[in-house]
Amino acid sequence: MNCSEARLSICDACERLRNEAGPRANKTVFKAMLKEIRRREDMYNDGSQVAYVIRVCLLLLFGIIIIIIIIIIIIIIIIITQLV
Repeated sequence: MNCSEARLSICDACERLRNEAGPRANKTVFKAMLKEIRRREDMYNDGSQVAYVIRVCLLLLFGIIIIIIIIIIIIIIIIITQLV
């Protein structure tokens, strides 16, 4: 903490440690979904990859939406805690 700071905050070393030790997103669900999509593509035996690409794009879009919702929730929590 710096003496000139107006409020208490976490030091840089503690923040880095928290980032390194923090929980990671579990992506096994997405990996399993992609494997299932690939398996179904292989069953068509026509060499087409269009359905796979579309499904992957939808999966990524779903993931981005989830991340945006989490960020909004975190922002709301930060705002509420600063008001208290």
